[in-house]
Parts: sequence; structure tokens; C-alpha cells
Amino acid sequence: MSLRNLAQAFVVVGILGVVACFGVVGMVNVRMAAQKARCASNLKQLALAVSNYHGQELYYPPATVSSREISPQKRLSWYVLLHPYIEAGPRLLLDPGEPWDSPKNYPPYEGPNKEEPRDVRRPSTGHKCLQCPANYCPPEEGSTQVTHCIGVAGLATDSAEQPLGAPGIGFFGYDRKLRDGDIKDGKGATLIILETQHNPGPFTAGGPPTVRGLDQDPNLPFFGYAGQWTSKHPWTDSAEKVCITAAFADASVHQIHGKISPDVFRALATIAGGEDVTTADLP
Repeated sequence: MSLRNLAQAFVVVGILGVVACFGVVGMVNVRMAAQKARCASNLKQLALAVSNYHGQELYYPPATVSSREISPQKRLSWYVLLHPYIEAGPRLLLDPGEPWDSPKNYPPYEGPNKEEPRDVRRPSTGHKCLQCPANYCPPEEGSTQVTHCIGVAGLATDSAEQPLGAPGIGFFGYDRKLRDGDIKDGKGATLIILETQHNPGPFTAGGPPTVRGLDQDPNLPFFGYAGQWTSKHPWTDSAEKVCITAAFADASVHQIHGKISPDVFRALATIAGGEDVTTADLP
């Protein structure tokens, strides 16, 4: 091969390499865009289920299945109440009179009826809408799916325990039966579900695995890679740009960035704080 032909071959190979690189980058960007859209769709699905629950029951789902005998942290979660409103399919075969981690309820099974022998029922993995698609975590054998979607309880770690009307409470409470009229700040300015990958827990478990108030510990920031509300989205390239997907009481879904004002974030976490904020205040 002559030097001229060899040079032309190198040029062609170089061009093909550049085109291939752009193609790979394009595919990665398309994949990230699809994951971001799916992430928002997941929260939208849950928010609409919450709204449909209110339409049927005339109050929003409490943070746990009601029980006088079982402590809130041992009860079944709000997701168990919401399950029939998310999508058609086999129902969860759970005993509401038993703790979430009792032999009857863990790992959870699903099927057409409770009379079927346990060995012919299908182990439940919940729904993919409970996890960030960019960091899907399938359950290990004998366990159950964890969730990245956490109900917002209010301004303090014990907010879920407080009764309706208590200061600083948010949307979800263990024994609160919230109605539209209780959301004084407006549904469009009230957080109901936040995505986080900080300490995820089983989707059927009541307490911190599925509902949390804001931890005011100065050593545990709201956002960032080490924050209490964090994500590992591939479309964010630094701790300062961390964004999480959030659902509001009006069933809208927004991205909340780590640079949001802490005061605005606190205001959005309450149902009746009287703060003059809306989602327009999101960065």
C-alpha cells in the first residue's frame, strides 16, 4: 500500500472513530433522558394513586395501616394501602393484624386469594415505580424490594407521630387522616413523596423505611451525596447539582436541586406552615 493510500486509510479510521464516539455519547444521553423521564413517571404514578385513594376514602392514606396493638414502626406501610390504586394485578397477601416483618407478612406474597398454600403463591417484589430506574435494586431471595420513594412527614424526625393540627406536620402521619381542607398551604406547595437512596428499606415496612420527617441535625445536610435526601442520578455530575424527584399533593412532579433554599424546602414539607412559597420558588 502506498503512503497516500495509507494516509487515506488513517483518515477514514479516524473519522469513523469520531463518529462512533459521538454515537456512544448520543446513546448515553438518550438512555439518561429515558431514565429521568421514567423517574418522574414513577412519582407521578404514586401521586395519582394517592389522589385516587382520597377520592375513594375521602381522606388521604395515613403513613401506616391502622392498628392499636402494633407500634407504628412495626405496622404495614402506606404503600400497602395504596397498592390497589397503582395498577391492576394480584393483590398483596398480607395480614394487617400482624407486624410487617412477621412470618405471615415477610417476605410478602401476592396472589388471587389468601387461601392458596404459601408455596404456590408468588413472592411479591412490589413495583418498579418504587425505585429510581437509574439505580434499580432487585430483591435478594427471601427478602423484599426496598423503596426509594419516601412519604414526607414534616419538619422533625417525630413528625409522623404527631396528631392532625400539630405544628410543623407534613402530609403523612401514622394515624392522621388528612383531607383537602387540612392542607392550608395549598396542594401545589405541599410535598408528599421524595426520592432518596439514603437508608432505603422494605416497601411494606412502616416507619422510617417508608415515611420520614426532616432531620434537622446540622451534620446531616438535606441534600448532597451524603445527605438525607439524595440520589445517584447519572445526569448530575456533582454533589452541588444533585437533584431528586419530588411529588406534590396536586399530583405534580418536579425536580428539586441541591441548591434549593433550606427555608423553602422546609416550607414545602409542611401542610399548614403559612409560608408564602410555591413550586415557582424551586431553582
